[in-house]
Amino acid sequence: MRKAGFGLLIATLLITSPLNADILTDNCTAIGELARSIMQKRQNGTDMSVMMSVVEKLADDDPIKGIGKSMVIMAYEMPLFSEFKERTISEFANQVQVKCYQGSN
Repeated sequence: MRKAGFGLLIATLLITSPLNADILTDNCTAIGELARSIMQKRQNGTDMSVMMSVVEKLADDDPIKGIGKSMVIMAYEMPLFSEFKERTISEFANQVQVKCYQGSN
């Protein structure tokens, strides 16, 4: 997985945002929700190119664009499951949020 690059993107997003506890929680919650959405699409069989085209439509200066690309790649590096989909989705979102909170330190 490309966790190092993803962590750097999250750290960049956090550095450009004021770092009080409420904003950090809001940012990491939003990033976690994005991760959950991406993994739901992955586990439901959505083609990776469809997901990347959605991310590509974001403005080039939008920090979510880089994070979104990294999350799509991370999600599609994971296997597609017929069972445990909800658990996989939840675990992916939680892993992304852990990286977000770790990036604030």
